[in-house]
Order: sequence, then C-alpha cells, then structure tokens
Amino acid sequence: MATGDSAAQDANRFIVLEGVRKSYPGAGAVISDFNLSISRGEFVTLLGPSGSGKSTLLMLLAGFEKPDAGAIVARGRNYVEMAPKDRNIGVVFQDYALFPHMTVAQNVAYPLRVRRMASAERRAAVERVLRLVQLEDLAHRRPAALSGGQRQRVALARALVFQPDFVLMDEPLSALDRRLRDHLQVELKHLHAKLGVTVVYVTHDQDEALTMSDRIVVLDRGRVQQVGTPEDVYARSANLFVADFIGESNRLDGCIVARRGEEATIRLAGGREMPCRPVGSLNVGDRATISVRPENVRLELEPAPEPEPDHGLPATLVEAIYYGDHARVVVSLPEGGPLTVRVPANGAAPAVEAGRPVRISWDASLARAFVC
Repeated sequence: MATGDSAAQDANRFIVLEGVRKSYPGAGAVISDFNLSISRGEFVTLLGPSGSGKSTLLMLLAGFEKPDAGAIVARGRNYVEMAPKDRNIGVVFQDYALFPHMTVAQNVAYPLRVRRMASAERRAAVERVLRLVQLEDLAHRRPAALSGGQRQRVALARALVFQPDFVLMDEPLSALDRRLRDHLQVELKHLHAKLGVTVVYVTHDQDEALTMSDRIVVLDRGRVQQVGTPEDVYARSANLFVADFIGESNRLDGCIVARRGEEATIRLAGGREMPCRPVGSLNVGDRATISVRPENVRLELEPAPEPEPDHGLPATLVEAIYYGDHARVVVSLPEGGPLTVRVPANGAAPAVEAGRPVRISWDASLARAFVC
C-alpha cells in the first residue's frame, strides 16, 4: 500500500514526459529534449506559435505519433509502446469530428459501443454526460442542426463519457466566434473544476491559456521557454520571447549602469536612466532590453515643467484608440518608439492632441530587463 508521501508523489507525476524528442524528414527537430510532469486533475496548456511543437506533443500523448527518444509515462504505464486504442484518453479535436449521420446521443455513445458496454449502462452514461454539458434536450438532433458551441459540447461529452484517465484538447475553440469562445472558456473551466479530470490543452491563443489554465507551458521551436502559472508567465516572464508572446509588451534597449539586489538602473539610448528589475545574471555594463506592459506605464498628460532628473521619460502624444473600458495611448520617445500605454477610459474616449508633450514612468518592479 502506498504511503502518504508516495501517493502524493504519484499524483504530482500523473503524466510524465522525460527527454522527449521528435523529428520529421526535411523538417529537423520538432520537439527537443522535452521534460514535463503533470499532476492529477491539473489543467495544463501547451501554448506557442505555429510550428512550436505543441500539436506534435499532443499527438505523442495520444499515440498517433511515436517519439524518436525519451519516455512518456501515464499512471505508471509506458505509453511509448502502447497502442492508441489501449490508452484510456479522451480527445477533443478542433473540427469536432462528429459523425453527421448519427444523433447527439449516438455520437456520445460511440466510444461506449466500441468498448462493448451493455446497452442499459450505455444509455445511463450518455444521459449523465449530456446533462453535465447541458445538452440533454438535444439528444435526438444531428450535428447539422446544432450551433458551433453545441457541437463542441457534444465533442466534449463524447471525450468524457467513458471516464478517461485524461483528456487532450487540440485548439477546440478556435473555429468559434469571439463571444462564444469567451463563454465556452468559462464553461470548460467550471466543468474541469467540477469533474477534476486532468486536461492537456493546446492553443496559440494567449487569452485562452491565461483564462483557463492551472499551468502554462510556453513553447518555441520545440523547446520549453517557461512553465508556470498564468500569473508567472504574464507578470514574471522568463525571457523576451515569453514577454513578447504573452500579451502586449513595450521594449526599450539600453545598458545597465547600476544594480542593487533585485533592482537596477538602465541607461536608454537617449541617455535617460530608468529603473528596472533585471532577470538572470545581468551586471553593470551589460546590454539589456526592458519589457514593460502597457498597463504598467504611467502617463502624465500635464507633466511638471521642471521634473526631477530621474522622473520618467519625456514623450510626445501620437494617438489614443478607444476600446470602451480602456484606451490605448500611443506616444513617441526621443529614445525610439512608439510606446503604448493602457489607461482606463472611464466611459469616454480621451481627448487627444497630437504632438502634445507628455511624460511616462513606471515602477522598477514592473519593468523587467533581459539580456539583449
């Protein structure tokens, strides 16, 4: 019988990928030395641009592809040598993959028929999962008579009905319009919390990843750039790639001229010095790039005529773009620009005078400096 410590360790290593590599002829390495442990009940998102390897990793977990090297273990079983049909995995595809000639109930029941479940048990399982995704009243409709969101929920019900060990989702919301996608993100998150099922989710949409995930794995060209909570990857990006890929970020180049523990001073191209938080082993004299989110930049529309020498950067207002709840204000800097500031709109578009002098600043803890 497992001890408490070993049981906890097993739960934390529910799915383990170690040293996984995958190449294709003519394409080179798609996945390079990939390592990841996923806990039981975790919602983990593989996030990256096209060609980053995220879908390949999903295919490796599903068994549709085989790694060139490395180990894939789930629930203590070697998945590398296991056929896809023997892996108790639910898969939700981008295109739903529903049978058009079958009803909703028949589509959901299909995995149970393949497993030769008795008809009474099958009906009970289908009814239970359709209630879960709120489609019980549509059981006799065919996919063509459903909306995109309803078809996606049918695909999800089919992936859950046989109680899989975990569920793989390959960009399942990408074909939906923005409003429906936002709604289903919340639905999926609530469903995950209710069921406690382990989910590995693939997307290139940063908002989806930030909204739904317990942890995000940021990939680029087959390599892990950062693994962390949504707050980690957004507010504490590990490198410039992550800072640029997750959300919006302003970048300014300069040279580190002072460092005091977790704070530093960077001298920008125009000679102005600004505070920052260095990432890694940046030292005095190193070239560096500041990354600062638009919402973390302070904008003074009425700057003092004689500011303190270290009080922000002079800038020129270019334009303001109104988004309802906020405005994106674009300014130009003598050091090079443009630079974007996100400010609350307070229900009205801000008055903009192109060419107006303004000043920008930020807290040191909110401007991260990376090696160029």
